[in-house]
Amino acid sequence: MSSFAEARIDLDAISGNIALLAERAAGALVMGVVKADGYGHGMIPAARAALAGGATWLGTAFIAEALRLRAAGIEVYVTPITPRPGYTALQNQRRAVVNAFVREGGNCSGTCDAVFDFDAVLRDPANPSSIYPPYDTGDGVHANVAGQEAIAASIPVERLVPAGPAVTTDVRERCLAGTPYLAVRVTNDADVALDVDVATAYGSRSFAGVAPGASAYQTLAYLAEPADDTTVTVTARASGGGGRETVEEVVHAAPDC
Repeated sequence: MSSFAEARIDLDAISGNIALLAERAAGALVMGVVKADGYGHGMIPAARAALAGGATWLGTAFIAEALRLRAAGIEVYVTPITPRPGYTALQNQRRAVVNAFVREGGNCSGTCDAVFDFDAVLRDPANPSSIYPPYDTGDGVHANVAGQEAIAASIPVERLVPAGPAVTTDVRERCLAGTPYLAVRVTNDADVALDVDVATAYGSRSFAGVAPGASAYQTLAYLAEPADDTTVTVTARASGGGGRETVEEVVHAAPDC
């Protein structure tokens, strides 16, 4: 009889837990921490499961861990080392060397995908080896709520959240038996099914589950005297929710029938 221990990891549970956290956090960006080999769950599988559940960030403790993620095709962002009053002069010299390497080229001298400079956000302009007092919890190491808000404000969200799905919107003015019509076609250029909303001054329509390569099409009769020009607003999102929306606005002239 074998005496080997066995651990079975349910990756769907990791994804489900992250999804629940994202839901409970009411739109906040969620970090899945995968240091220590994903806490023994396997770093790369756990990272992919966390991302599938809606995690926007992955956290590691060491550069080697981040490089493993990057080698697996997962983007890696790095922050320079933030200040703390307990560092010696020699430690601050070493911190400066590391931070210069991280900032070089905006990509850790070619070893990461982007740099988010939390050091520049948190350091005290009057004493760069310490945290700016209004951002200090009091221990000289950790950022308080104001500091965390400043960090969040410094991060370009477009680097963390994928762009909305690609669509092509075609708006045409038509006349049929002297009656003006508006024809709107929205083509799904993404590789997933989309839910599409079309809003005009003359009516609106929603389409669910528009397949990749397919189109949502609607004609609307002008029920009132058309203005010189009006706007069609198209909103597209992945079916089932999740991810960013694409919003397009197309201004069109009134048809002359």
